[in-house]
Amino acid sequence: MIKHVYINPQTQAVLEQLGERNLEDVPAQTIESLRESASQIYEQLGPPAREVYSDEYIHIPGPAGEIRCRVVTPVEPTGPMPVLLYFIGGTFSMLSAYSMGGTPSVLASEANCIMVIPEHRMPPENLFPAGFDDCLATYKWLLESAGEIGGDPNCIAVGGGSSAGTHAAALCLDAKAEGLPQPVLQWLDIPLLDHMGESTSAHQMEYMLNRDTLRFGSAIHFGHDNWQEWPLRASPLRAPDLTGLAPAYITTAELDPLVDEGKAYAVRLRKAAVPCTHLCYEGQIHGFSAMGGIIDEGLMFLYQVAGVLRYAFDKAKS
Repeated sequence: MIKHVYINPQTQAVLEQLGERNLEDVPAQTIESLRESASQIYEQLGPPAREVYSDEYIHIPGPAGEIRCRVVTPVEPTGPMPVLLYFIGGTFSMLSAYSMGGTPSVLASEANCIMVIPEHRMPPENLFPAGFDDCLATYKWLLESAGEIGGDPNCIAVGGGSSAGTHAAALCLDAKAEGLPQPVLQWLDIPLLDHMGESTSAHQMEYMLNRDTLRFGSAIHFGHDNWQEWPLRASPLRAPDLTGLAPAYITTAELDPLVDEGKAYAVRLRKAAVPCTHLCYEGQIHGFSAMGGIIDEGLMFLYQVAGVLRYAFDKAKS
């Protein structure tokens, strides 16, 4: 691991609080223990929840039965509100719609939008592409039926962190392939964009996770560890054509094994004439943006993202 001259002091304190995580032990743990551990970290370190108008579950049609979605509405709608379709991260398999601390209520309140979080099918119980298919189905439902929850079907952004960023980026590619309207914004936070994990940062960074744990998560996602047979469709960075996609806001962390993938995707989007802003947070680690209850920059991050979302929503309506 590269020794950096600067780690955000509050982030360093979090690393010390969590202790030296033995990443080599991760593959030996059960999926149940990994889920419990991940949920505890983000519930404890996330920002305090905001009071909102409603925070409830709905059920929508999906490709394999109903999809349960958490819907956070910050204020009573007086007209169609913008919608953020937000996906669950946690290496595709470890978090739930309620293991995010106060992040959903903060984002919904600050961006003044309805936040929809589908509880998509997860591995190892349901392998790729089951979870992504549920994400895409939720987007299609919103395009047709956002009004049922007070939302504007013409003003939908998609986003998420880590593996959820994979889903958000892949959704834009599939929407293009199927001739669907693009979201008004794709927000990709610390995104996993190439399951091969061959970037320099993937080999060098080991804060919170490393290349081996990333590949372990991908193996769970696909149901096997033969990386040469993992479908290219699941790695947006390897898509041959990125033209015609939604404007992108990519946020990365300097000390994240995935940082180089986010940078590379931003470069490719710009070359494809897709409007793209990339912001890298120096001295930060993977997942800091979900730790706004203890890392000031994590909470500041949510305010900044909310501002970008408001801009995208306003532009879509103008």
